Amino acid sequence: MNVTIKDIAKQANVSTSTVSRVLNGQDNFYATKTAKKVHKAALKLGYRKNTNATELVTKKSNTIGVIMLANKTNFANGIVDGIQDEALHNKLNVIIVHAGENDPVLQKKAIQTVTERPVKGLLIVGIELADENLQYLQQTGFPYLFISAEFSQDNVPFITTDNFYSAYTATQFLVDHGYRKIGLAGISDQSFMGKRRIAGYLDALKHNKINYEKNWLQPGNFSYQDGVVAIKKYQKNSNVDAVLCGSDYTALGVLNEAREHGLEVPGDLGIMSMDGTELAQYISPEITSIEQSFFDMGVKGAKMLQKSFTNDFYQYIPFKIVEGNSTLK
Repeated sequence: MNVTIKDIAKQANVSTSTVSRVLNGQDNFYATKTAKKVHKAALKLGYRKNTNATELVTKKSNTIGVIMLANKTNFANGIVDGIQDEALHNKLNVIIVHAGENDPVLQKKAIQTVTERPVKGLLIVGIELADENLQYLQQTGFPYLFISAEFSQDNVPFITTDNFYSAYTATQFLVDHGYRKIGLAGISDQSFMGKRRIAGYLDALKHNKINYEKNWLQPGNFSYQDGVVAIKKYQKNSNVDAVLCGSDYTALGVLNEAREHGLEVPGDLGIMSMDGTELAQYISPEITSIEQSFFDMGVKGAKMLQKSFTNDFYQYIPFKIVEGNSTLK
């Protein structure tokens, strides 16, 4: 049988209102001695606070819902760390639900799982929802904010890196370092974010009067295997001298497969990635990267859910180039 505050009040010989105030941390209403009696009684009776029930009654939630993409890369780790850090400082709880990888059914299930609970709002990490799921999310009435995703619509709030400009900047960096045949690997050509990166890459090539070859683009989903496949296709159909990779995992795949083909990095092939996580520093040679501030994205996302913002809100987080040994000096 569930233990109630009435049971605790009887055990501690105090009123139910006093028990409620002690268990909810409302200071200045009772003596320290009384608080100790209540906590001792609660522990003895095996009381567990039903947070969901409390929040449903008070209409106030201390919980942030996070929906994540379950893909084969590690960029989201920093975002979740930032969310958790901000939540800890503000005594908020965080629940995390995975939504598969580009699976509309799992996306909707994840939204339902979170919104069936009393949450302050939702942070959707690295996901571009199917149109019907975006509409469903909007109909729930919960505040929501996308992190590390970009949208053309004016009514979808997001925080991310400027994907066009970051890809342009990375491509220009490779050109400035003497590369002219630059491949782009592991980036989705179906998502809006991926299309923005591809557009930035192509614009930089055009600006530098480099004739783009169609097989330089090897799309994917930011995975290690995307890098492996890209090198195999480059070796068969092209002769790129550098590869700009959609993630650090893709860069690792490119590096290892290049070595299998007898290519030296950066002597025969330059490699650059667009995540800049710790993984880029652990690889040898260290991968040159566009370092995105994923931790800051998470912190800012969690902060925004505690404020009032409109659906036309968006923010681009600054990025920087961290030069490793995988590109020519």
